[in-house]
Amino acid sequence: MHQAKQNSGAARTATGADHAKAAGFSRQEKLESKRNVVAGFIDSLPASARYRHEKRVTAVIGLDNLGLDDALVICATYIDQHCAGDPPYDAFGNIRESAAWWADLANPVELQCYFAAALKRLEYQALGIKARKRMFTVLWLAFTNTDRQAFLARVDVKGNFYRKGAA
Repeated sequence: MHQAKQNSGAARTATGADHAKAAGFSRQEKLESKRNVVAGFIDSLPASARYRHEKRVTAVIGLDNLGLDDALVICATYIDQHCAGDPPYDAFGNIRESAAWWADLANPVELQCYFAAALKRLEYQALGIKARKRMFTVLWLAFTNTDRQAFLARVDVKGNFYRKGAA
């Protein structure tokens, strides 16, 4: 049975090789040529970039050899340990600049979590209309035109908003 599998694989390889030879190069020669191009590119990188590339390749190979759950735990732990942390508190500084600086460092999950927590906290806070308009504008500009139209379809002429399933 093992012999039959080898023969059927050999037949497929021979057929592919025959087709590739008709084009002038064997399949192996084409693969070797691609490897040489990649190796040449990597060799042309500065030593520090080659080192970083090798570290990334080694990490991917290591993760690939683990089970999916283990790889996910390792990746999540790494991201958690290397996240931006809390925004710096600068009582006499520019709070908007500090917030923008922190947001530049945060990963998407952190941004979403802090944003959701901040909105929940602001729900019952006294907040000026200008501040609410600034927040709404940022959200509005993040929507596509299709999403904006779908949102507006749920607002009546008096400005009442109807949740999905209502109205």
